[in-house]
Parts: sequence; structure tokens; C-alpha cells
Amino acid sequence: MVIPRRLLASSLLIMAACTGDPFVTPVSSELFFCALIDPPWGKVVAPTKSDTALYAFVLEAGTPINSPYVTADRFEMRRVSDGALLDWRPNTPAKSYVRLTRELLTEDGNYVLPLHGAAGRLGRIDLMPGDQYELFVDVGAVAIRGTASIPAAPEAALVETDAALPVLSWKAVPGVGGYGVTTQDFFPIFAFTRDTVFHFDAPIVDNISGFGTVVFAYEPQLFSYLADPHVGRAGITGALGVFGAYSSFRLPPR
Repeated sequence: MVIPRRLLASSLLIMAACTGDPFVTPVSSELFFCALIDPPWGKVVAPTKSDTALYAFVLEAGTPINSPYVTADRFEMRRVSDGALLDWRPNTPAKSYVRLTRELLTEDGNYVLPLHGAAGRLGRIDLMPGDQYELFVDVGAVAIRGTASIPAAPEAALVETDAALPVLSWKAVPGVGGYGVTTQDFFPIFAFTRDTVFHFDAPIVDNISGFGTVVFAYEPQLFSYLADPHVGRAGITGALGVFGAYSSFRLPPR
């Protein structure tokens, strides 16, 4: 499946939920949560502007065009190995609501994890592959709970072929549900796959964007949420949405 999307695009249909979960009606007071964690730069050529803070979203599902932010009574995320607390802080977004779409929410949320934590707490710089994290969010009587484990980065390389069409290959990453490939080296695409080989169907062209090609490794719950349009809840209980982890490997631009 190939979907033209931005870097962290998702095939999630917000209006659907996984088996056993109620569908979101056009007007709903049900809570929606979204937080994705990953190491600050992964395996990349150079950090990008987005490789600083992470954002999380606590929302009321509301309507498809207006999902207002909700302030949590408790918002905690801890590293399981030692109980260390991550330095998530309240944040004031530019708008007071979100328009839920099929894309993941990753920027300008109402909670932010800075690159460097303060007062002995962890920042994004401390997120490491192999570590597991627990989520504790309380909104009134609603308790949102979840766990996520960061996988290792998929170290990928382009393979030369006689057909002159590029092939991308990487070693399987343990504990991963699937992978994503995005590039602007050939044409803008985003694709999900469970394989470790990806065949491009167009030759390499000059890259004027400098973006390059990125391979993502998603833990199973996040991959399910991304790749299956009928999954509306993954990695959490108590709300729609997702708590998930991933890692990435960026190839240099061609």
C-alpha cells in the first residue's frame, strides 16, 4: 500500500474504532489521546528542526472539525526500568481545538516533552531503544493507561539492481510490528510494509528537497494503528487514540 502523505502520515480513520470499541459519533464527549515517542534523532545524517520536542494530545473527540483540548488532572510518563519520570509539561497550542484527520497528531499539542528535562526528569534526549515506558493520565474519573517500548532503528541501504530500479533493504528489527518507508528521492510517497525489502517502481531522480529516504520501525500496537483504518485505539485504555513508539533511519539524499 502506497499513500502520498507527510513524514508521519497515518492511514488511521479517526471515525473508526477497533473491534469491541464503540464508533465515534459525529458529536462525542469521548476522550482522544495521542503520544508517540522516539529517540531524538535516531540513525540520521543530521538532526532536523522537528527533532527537538515531542508533543502529546489530550482531547475531547467533539466533532470531526472541532476537537477541543482537555486539561488532565494527572499527566505522567515513566521509564519502567527505574521509574524515572519524563518531564512532560502543559503547553498552550496556537489553536484551542484540533481538526482530527487521518494523519497522526505530532506538532503543537497541549503537552510537551522538551529535548532536555529539568529537575532530574527525563527529556526526549533520554529516550533509548529497548526501554519501555508507562503512561498515567487522569481526566476527572477517566483513567488513560498505556505502555510503549522503543524498537531499535532499522539500518537500511539501497541495493543496486540490473533493472536500474532502486531496492531498499534492511535487517529485521526484533519486536517490531511493521515498517514505513517515505521518500522524496523518487516521488513523494509513504508506504507501510511488514517486509524488510522495499521495491521502488521509479528510477532515482535528482533530489532538490534534500529530504532523502527514511525507514521507520514501529512497535506492533503503533503499526496496527497506522496501517489498519479500522483500529481507533492502540496501546491505551480509557480513550480513543494511541500511545506508541518507533525509531527511524534516514538515508542521505541522492
